[in-house]
This record gives sequence, structure tokens and C-alpha cells, in this order.
Amino acid sequence: MFNATMLAVSKTHGEPRGLTVVTDKPEHASVEPLLAYLRRQGHVVSLSLWGHQCPQDQDIVVIMDMHNEEPFVHDMDEYRYQEFKEFIAKNISRKILWVTGAAQVECSNPRYGMLLGLARTIRTEYSAHLATLELDDFGTLSWHAVTTVLRSLQREIPREGKPDMEFVLADGSIQVGRFFWTSVNEQLAAEYREESARKLDIAKRGMLSTLYWKGYSPAEPQGDWVQVKVHAASLNFKDVLISMGIVEGTVVEGDGLGCECAGVVERIGKRSLTLTSRGRYHT
Repeated sequence: MFNATMLAVSKTHGEPRGLTVVTDKPEHASVEPLLAYLRRQGHVVSLSLWGHQCPQDQDIVVIMDMHNEEPFVHDMDEYRYQEFKEFIAKNISRKILWVTGAAQVECSNPRYGMLLGLARTIRTEYSAHLATLELDDFGTLSWHAVTTVLRSLQREIPREGKPDMEFVLADGSIQVGRFFWTSVNEQLAAEYREESARKLDIAKRGMLSTLYWKGYSPAEPQGDWVQVKVHAASLNFKDVLISMGIVEGTVVEGDGLGCECAGVVERIGKRSLTLTSRGRYHT
């Protein structure tokens, strides 16, 4: 019996949602061109001063970092911090895009990065839709990036279970940073080579942090030696004593580590042990 599962998400195609642009300097030369560009893209835009109540049921774009000499978060006094907390509390259910300067890619001022940490904390503790867009300049290309990111936020289609919330405009393209879950065991199995072998070794005795897997090519088994394809290995107590330099190991390969394992015998020497039907070893 075969089963198939499909997850479908409807994509809404309605009228553009209202948009509020928040600034503390409405007279700045970059404000009016940005508003005009957003309106040409179909947004119903209103302007709101920082500290004032924003219109209800509208997404918000904060552009104060675009026309201030210092990042908003840097050297924030108690009064401004209180204003910031009130702004987040009043608009916690809305989508907020905070436009700031470059901090992660081609950083222009590392102090812009303080906002990123603050936004991550707010998203974690309040499940807020607070996204950030870092710009390397504040020209026409940046305005296009603002509208592109807004569309991504308003689509409400999460990627890999979580929506993107940090965007960077660098080298003319919008970039995002993502982490994807991966199985280490599956990845190592995919990279396995039949001719390769690994052995536990230590770079400096007495320092367990220098334990590592060393690649080597095993020699053909001679005499009564056997070659085993290891399926499981343990860190024996004697391995620890050898690694700490307390006892000397019998150096056959590497530094004498690898006292026990479980696996399948693949090759044998001419005088190797054989197993009888009773389970006893003999030559």
C-alpha cells in the first residue's frame, strides 16, 4: 500500500496592504523619494513620526537608520529605550521591517549589528514578526530591495518551517543566511570510500583535545593477522591511559590506540586463526 502526502498553502492575491513608514526626521531628503517609490509599487503608504501611534492594521517600515549619523540602538539612553519597548509592545502583532546599515556583509559600521541581536531576542521571546534589512547604500536600488523584502514578509509562506527574518543587500542582490538540518551519519556514509581507512590517533599525549581520526592505507595482512571492517569501536580505558601518557601502547599503527572493536573479517593472513563449529579458535 502506498501513501502520498501533500501540504498546500494558499497564496492570497488581494489588494495591497496598507504600509506605515516610521521616521524621526520626515524632512530628510531620502524620505519623500522612498514614499513615492513605494506608492508606485502599489503600496498605500502613510508617514508616521517615531513615538506616535501608527495607523491600525498596517505593516511598518522603520527607516531611522537611513538618515541618522549614528545607529539607532547605539548609545540608546533610558528614554529612547522606553520608547523602543512601547513601539514593540503596541505593534507586536504586525509585520515590522527595520531598515538599517550593513553589519554582516561588507560591514560599514559594526554598531549596526547591535540591532540584529536585539531583534533576534524579540523574535524569540515574543514571536514577533520583526525583520531587518541591511543596506550598503540608500539609493534607488535600496528602495527596490525594501519592496522586494516586504513582498516576502507579506506572503506569509515559511521556508523550511521558519520564515526568513534577516536580509542583506550586498553586491546588488538580496542575501539571507540559513541553516539546514543534516544527518552527520548519512553525510559521512555518502562520502565513504572503500579504499580509505581511519584510525584514532593523538597529536600530543596528555592532551585529549588533540585526539583525531587519521587517514591511512592498511597493509596486507601477513602471518596470523586479519583485516577487519570495523562497524563499532569503543574508547577503551587503556586508550585513555595511552592518550594521557600514563602507559605505553604497543605501537603497531599510529600511536598504539584502538584496543577493541567489532566488525567483519575481510582479509586474512596465511597463518590466521580460523573458527571451528564449536566456536573455538585454532591455527
